[in-house]
Amino acid sequence: MATIAIAARPDSLDGCFATWDETEAPNTIRSDADLAGFGKTRRRTTYASLLIDATVMLPAALYQDFRDWYSINCASGTIPTRIKRPQDNAEIVARFAGPPTIAWPTQERVAFTVTCKFEQLPQWRSL
Repeated sequence: MATIAIAARPDSLDGCFATWDETEAPNTIRSDADLAGFGKTRRRTTYASLLIDATVMLPAALYQDFRDWYSINCASGTIPTRIKRPQDNAEIVARFAGPPTIAWPTQERVAFTVTCKFEQLPQWRSL
């Protein structure tokens, strides 16, 4: 198996998220009825990609660290990185599936909320 580059997470970010929703990507191909009148289904691959929606609130001082993690270290989502799975605190390899959404929910601007979409490919499950 080829080795892949895994982007470093800044030391100031622990990789934990406050909310975590995961879904397996659709892994079934369905066709219209064949000549006998029955629809056909088959699996695309043995394992499906895992899609993750995660949110965390961070102090304002970590804003640039988070932006650099996504933009520079992960090359805007093209390089996978390590994040922590909440059920067992294990680090998994996943990549940003799109740009994060950042919101500043308070007038004081002391903290911001980040909403991210991640994708874990099947071959990264053992990394």
